[in-house]
Amino acid sequence: MNSNNLISIIVPTHNRAWCIERAIKSILDQSSKNWELIIVDDGSTDNTQEVVNTYLSDSRISYFHKENGGVGSARNFGVSKAKAKYVTFLDSDDELMNNAIFQMEKDIPLLSKKNVSILLYFAKKTTDARYIDLRFNDLQVITYEDAIKGLWPKIETLQLMPKEIFNFVTFPELGNGLELILWFNILKKHGNALVRTRYLRIYHTKHDTRLTGSKSIISRSKTMPLLYEVYFDEFEKDYIRLNKSRLAYYYTEKGVFELIDGKKKIGRGSLLKACGFNKSKLLVIMTIYIASFLPASLFCRLTIWAHSFKKIIK
Repeated sequence: MNSNNLISIIVPTHNRAWCIERAIKSILDQSSKNWELIIVDDGSTDNTQEVVNTYLSDSRISYFHKENGGVGSARNFGVSKAKAKYVTFLDSDDELMNNAIFQMEKDIPLLSKKNVSILLYFAKKTTDARYIDLRFNDLQVITYEDAIKGLWPKIETLQLMPKEIFNFVTFPELGNGLELILWFNILKKHGNALVRTRYLRIYHTKHDTRLTGSKSIISRSKTMPLLYEVYFDEFEKDYIRLNKSRLAYYYTEKGVFELIDGKKKIGRGSLLKACGFNKSKLLVIMTIYIASFLPASLFCRLTIWAHSFKKIIK
């Protein structure tokens, strides 16, 4: 094992006993053995610990149980326990391709050679061959302004970065979601990202417990508006300068979450603000505005049925 190129794989989990074994096995099956696995159990109430315990005889695998604080909190906790110089993150319902660590290990010199802070790899869905983003070339650099303008992967990614970055930035801990706060902060304050057009992660979506699942839209309605406030504090001025239409999308999404949470006046205010940033979406946004006068339960059902408004207003 090369300690200089050791990679810490951080896997946060919450009530995923039914699938975490698949993620663990995908790591054990890596062609490179130059890794450590840190599993952070974010307050599970199922038998996750029992499942993980069967693998703890492998000294490379560590398990930590903490009070539930959300996926950002779990990831930050995992970073604090990492022994390697480099870290990557895997959701507990996903898998790594068996060459993932080997490829990332081989690419570590690119961080200094290309003077970048993050390496980005693509994820694939086993059930959807159309899940691709063809806008990128291999070894393409993404700057902060590129990302604000919309040149950021539209599909799920796998990231590799130096652990030391987390001395300056961390995942948001207000709730689950909006990881862009971290990625864009890294681009803005620490350096660019480099795209490798390699598929190293298998992204599973055939269940409804993902953060992007329809039921999670309801459960996250209290925390997502708070995360958007943080996002706007950090990046709104740059979106106004470079990409107002995307800002309109985010305000629309924030407004829908607020409406789901019963904060009708605030939610409608967010929708009206979205209209000011992108008048070409006026009809769609005002349709949502009018729908907000429906009974709350019906509005929620419509939102789930659409799964979600993203498909309408993007």
